[in-house]
Amino acid sequence: MGRLQRLLTAVIVVAICFAADGASAFAGDEDSVLRILAAGQQAMLERHYRQAARVLRDGLKEHPGDNRLRLELGRAYLSAGADGRAIRLFREILGTEPGNRLAKLELARALNFAHQFQDSSEIYRELLEMHPADEAAAIGLASNLLHQQRSPEARNTRTESRADNWVVRNLRWRSDGIRLKRK
Repeated sequence: MGRLQRLLTAVIVVAICFAADGASAFAGDEDSVLRILAAGQQAMLERHYRQAARVLRDGLKEHPGDNRLRLELGRAYLSAGADGRAIRLFREILGTEPGNRLAKLELARALNFAHQFQDSSEIYRELLEMHPADEAAAIGLASNLLHQQRSPEARNTRTESRADNWVVRNLRWRSDGIRLKRK
């Protein structure tokens, strides 16, 4: 799966999570924040990652306490290949909101891109401890372990996690990794 596909998958997962978790209290004018987020996401969908980062950085000047803008800015940095900036931003979010599940998922993904597999795996495991049915964390951990050539552990992730999602259910394990079973 390419970097763009992983990004788009993450955006979809996050949108689902926002809808499921409900909106938290965020600083600033809600309409303005939503317009900035929409503009940033549109630029990212069009693969204009620097433009997205610029829009989101400007939005943070207007709404400095809004972690949704920080999260999207971190994703823009990640898409632009600025993994270090993204990691710092996700950690900044977790400094103010230690329980922010989405920031933890994105941090784990960014660490994976930066080849910091051990740290990434620890975050995915922490998420699975708190929420054993967390599909994104289960898939992320399995993928991370496969990048490290640790197929047996990745296989265990599938059986130990209670994530019940078509992707998790249809993983077909092979000695060289995984592939999705097509229906």
